[in-house]
Amino acid sequence: MTALPRPRSLHWLLWQAIALACLPILLLTFLDFRERRAEALNALDNEVASMLMAARLGQEASLRSLQQTFEIMARSDNLRSLDPQDCSGLAQRLLRSMPDFADLGAARPDGQLWCGTELSHANRSTDASAQTWFRDALDGPGITAGALIAAPSSQTPLLVFGYPVYDRKGQLRAVLYAAMGAERFSQLMVRLELPAGWNAFLLGPDGRMLSYWPEESRPARPNIRTVTAFQQAFSQGHATLELPGFDGHRRMYGIAQTGSNKAPLLVAVGAPLTRTIEQIEQGFILRVLLLLTLAVLSMLAARYWVYRLVDAWARRATHTLQELAREQLQARIEQPSPVRELAMVEQGVNHMADELQRHRDELLRLAYFDELTGLHNRAWMYQHMQQALQQQAGTPSPAPQPTSPSPCHAALLLFDVDRFKQVNDTWGHAAGDTLLCHLAQRLQGLATAQAGLARMGSNTFALLVPQLGSDRASTEAAALRLATQALEQLAQPVTLADKQRLYASISSGIALLCGSARTAAQLLKQAEIALYRAEANGGRMALLFDAAMQAEVDERATLEMGLRQALEQQGLLLHYQAQVDARGQVRGAEVLLRWPQGPQGRPVSPAQFIPLAEDTGLIVPIGLWVLDQACAQLARWQTQPSTAALTLSVNVSARQFHQSDFADQVAAALKRHQVQPGGLVLELTESAILGGVQSTASRMQALRALGLRFALDDFGTGYSSLSYLQQLPFDELKIDQSFIRAMLQDPASSAIVRAILMLSRALGLAVVAEGVETASEYDFLLRHDCQGCQGYWFGRPMALTDWERQHLGIASAGHPTFKQHD
Repeated sequence: MTALPRPRSLHWLLWQAIALACLPILLLTFLDFRERRAEALNALDNEVASMLMAARLGQEASLRSLQQTFEIMARSDNLRSLDPQDCSGLAQRLLRSMPDFADLGAARPDGQLWCGTELSHANRSTDASAQTWFRDALDGPGITAGALIAAPSSQTPLLVFGYPVYDRKGQLRAVLYAAMGAERFSQLMVRLELPAGWNAFLLGPDGRMLSYWPEESRPARPNIRTVTAFQQAFSQGHATLELPGFDGHRRMYGIAQTGSNKAPLLVAVGAPLTRTIEQIEQGFILRVLLLLTLAVLSMLAARYWVYRLVDAWARRATHTLQELAREQLQARIEQPSPVRELAMVEQGVNHMADELQRHRDELLRLAYFDELTGLHNRAWMYQHMQQALQQQAGTPSPAPQPTSPSPCHAALLLFDVDRFKQVNDTWGHAAGDTLLCHLAQRLQGLATAQAGLARMGSNTFALLVPQLGSDRASTEAAALRLATQALEQLAQPVTLADKQRLYASISSGIALLCGSARTAAQLLKQAEIALYRAEANGGRMALLFDAAMQAEVDERATLEMGLRQALEQQGLLLHYQAQVDARGQVRGAEVLLRWPQGPQGRPVSPAQFIPLAEDTGLIVPIGLWVLDQACAQLARWQTQPSTAALTLSVNVSARQFHQSDFADQVAAALKRHQVQPGGLVLELTESAILGGVQSTASRMQALRALGLRFALDDFGTGYSSLSYLQQLPFDELKIDQSFIRAMLQDPASSAIVRAILMLSRALGLAVVAEGVETASEYDFLLRHDCQGCQGYWFGRPMALTDWERQHLGIASAGHPTFKQHD
């Protein structure tokens, strides 16, 4: 079985819902923060690029100023005279107007410095011929690229620019030079008025820090990794880039290379990122905090409303559902919820409870009430009887019911409509239902408040009366009086819808609760036994159950069980009784069924077990067994010439004859034993042909087509109709033995016998007189031309071996003598 997922709390689901609702807003806030930050960084990038451009423009302006200064010195007379004093004075005067430069002077064509303010102070004979700026000046006109050298006095880095001066003949007269100190870079940054937090620095080609602004935060020893990072960023083509500076703070740096130097110098100007995007980040954080605050407040508000609107309601609903699960179907959700969806659930739960209540009431009604009459039904009466028995025995009843007094005060009365099926078949089921409803109403009028009344079955009613008498005798008398009174009222006619009056016969059976019954089933069985006895006695009466009835029922049940076992274990036998012709010779036999050893170990009379077999339906398998045995014996006789003409008569019950496959079973038996069907005679009684002459005739014709013959057994008894002899294909009549026994003493019986003989001759039917026990009876029948006889005078029914030894030996000798019945 798949495990169900663990249910989650509504609060957790609300948190998820609020988080999902806040997620798009948080995402939009984050996107807005990124956009603002990108815009700020772009603006900072532009600002840094502008500062870097301003620095480059300042450098270019210094170079233009230097160009003009060199041109002024080249045209001066002091340079033409090559007077060191005059030249140095001129250089000092020009240098005062050039704040970006630290020295200004000149060198002879051979490289000797002879004029200047810084390079020549320490040593006027300094030779500059090896200097890069001097050699570059000899190569061509114009200002040379700046060459990085160390100042002779302070060893501070200087950028020296050369400028060749030629005379009119094109001969080199001197090389002018100007030295710019690296600290001039810091002064340039001051003039640019960089905002607070910015910094700038100048790196030499070897990574040495040439200048740093602001001076107070200049690192004592530049970090090699930081220098390398800037050099790599520039070599990779980054003009602006976020990098950590030498002070560890991350800035947006603009990186460029000076274009006026012999050796490339790296210039970097950095703007602080923290100050630039601080407001943006703070705004983002504030918005996120505000969103979280709103989410928390929303959750708290939702928690409050969930507790107020959902939690309390859920507890009420859970309690109601638990009560319903415990079958307390009156439970309802009483306090309505103001939430529409919850109110809909409430309506559904309450409606479900109403439906469950209605269904339970309906089930109780169907379980304990009769749909047609409105009375209680068999199940309710069973409980009521069991409770009454428990109360009488002193056992507490599980539910309070009308109390039953001391023993022998209560009785169960059953009322049943005699031949109710005939009422339905004749008047219709609607009339039968009307009759039952009227009977129920009349019984309700007789029942007291303490009595229990129920319809037990199709046409049976039960009345359990708790208080009838003070002792057994008075209770029996009162029960019989009540039953008789009820039968009188129930026998009154019922007017149907078409104004016709329907009369019904009612029988009643009574059982006292003080008898041997200990359960409701036993008590009901006793009342039913008395009821069935009343119906068997003709109906329209009330009988009280007694021990003799129980004994009879027990005996019948034992007999039925024994009969079933006898059939299964082949405990039944066939006896044969001879049938003779007018000459006294055996012409055949009738097969008679015997049960030699019953449940008590004694033989059981056919008059006792044959009706039982008819009632229980065992007559069908028994009849098939008899038919099969008869066909087998007939087949054996037909193989011998001396017995081939013998016939066997087999009694067929009404139930067996009307089985739909009876003809097929007979044909199968004939074929199975290879029997000439002319030797088989099937004996039918009037009960087999009553109620369906046409169907009986068609079935008899189908069997006669096989070759066998039919005899009408016990002719003259019951409701014999001569039309049966005209409509049905009988071959033989068997006069009932009651007429044979009385024909010599009773003139009426004698007349009937003679009439039957005359009728059979007129119709061309054979006749067999049953029950011939004396020679006088036999002589009377012979005088009136009876062609066949059967009875004790010719032989009792006996087992096959005895019968063949007694009768077939005599027949074969040709001089029949018959043992007379003593």
